Amino acid sequence: MGKNPNQTNQHQHQDYYIKGGDLYLRADKTHFRIHSYFFVRESKYWRDELVGPTSPGDETLKKGQDEKNAFAIDETPTDFAQFLWVFYNNNFGNYSTASREQWEIILRLAAKWGFNEVKELAVRHLEGIVDIDPVSRVALYQEHGVAEKYLFPLYVKLAERKEFIGLDEARALGMETFVLVQQARERLRAQVSKESPFLSPIRTDLKRKDISDIIVLTFNLKLKDQPVGPITSNKDQVDEPLKKGRGPLDPYIITGIKPAEFTQFLWVFYNRKYGDYSKGTRAGWTAILRLAAQWGFLEIKDLAVEHLELHEMDHIRRLRLYLDSQVAEKYLFPLYVHLTSRKEVLELEEARILGIETFVLIQQARERLRAQASPTDPSHSPVRPDVQQGDVNNVVSSVFKISPCPM
Repeated sequence: MGKNPNQTNQHQHQDYYIKGGDLYLRADKTHFRIHSYFFVRESKYWRDELVGPTSPGDETLKKGQDEKNAFAIDETPTDFAQFLWVFYNNNFGNYSTASREQWEIILRLAAKWGFNEVKELAVRHLEGIVDIDPVSRVALYQEHGVAEKYLFPLYVKLAERKEFIGLDEARALGMETFVLVQQARERLRAQVSKESPFLSPIRTDLKRKDISDIIVLTFNLKLKDQPVGPITSNKDQVDEPLKKGRGPLDPYIITGIKPAEFTQFLWVFYNRKYGDYSKGTRAGWTAILRLAAQWGFLEIKDLAVEHLELHEMDHIRRLRLYLDSQVAEKYLFPLYVHLTSRKEVLELEEARILGIETFVLIQQARERLRAQASPTDPSHSPVRPDVQQGDVNNVVSSVFKISPCPM
């Protein structure tokens, strides 16, 4: 925020440059003259900015006292005028003419500046607009700190709806909220025991083939290694001179690679114990795999994976490493099976490691393994038929750590 703007092309707002107003504001090149009473009364932010700590009745404006010293705000004139409409609406008490987009502007500025009553007004009117989908509404309400009583029924809708949460929806919700929504969805579909309410076992009627089929369907796996392509034999290769790295005065510079990692990679070629790579460590093979994948050394990539399979590694981190290195599906498949079958719900930190795209697919597979899904409609994930509305409310309350609200 600044003062003393350049007066070039300045103009007064046609509706909100009000005679008798004592507060002068500027949004971009548009000047506003309004009554400070509303801002000082409703907003601590504006009260501190305009008058500071004073006794009621002693308020004297410190800023924005005249047009020359108009207080600059970092908002567009259109958005600010929409916000002022709340105070200067000619149809007293009737705010029905505002659109969804206008109420979202009002909500944003009310939340930004701490106009709590205006914020509540905006939410009440947004609640009356039926064409806002639950995901967009949750994202909007969370962004602006809307009360839990408005969020609770939205969490319930997302937890019990039959359709999976898609990738775009997950991105809109954000990782933290999406993880909680998915934990609630799992609990409503799994036969959770009273003794272990935070575990999410798969259905007891599932066979191993059922699990495999669900994994293949969800992750669109073909379970065939990608063809390596023809290998050019030595006799077909032309003995061409090097273009780079021809001598100590012309070294080829490798960027973004630590010397220790490159040394580990070279060990594959210059290992003195020919064919014996048992001395390789998990960290060493991880570095080898990353570089082999980056540079297209396919045989070395396979060698690294074979040895990494012999080392213990957290399933989440192994899957992330294999995905980053484009490892063959035959190695990904058992990791997907483990993560979709395990009883423990996936936590936020695990979701962050996996990335939202992979996490969405894993969660869809987990739901399919827990829901009484129809064989003819595998794209839907209904809650168990024995689940009552009170059960749904309790699950949402437990997962999101908020009090159940009347709906």
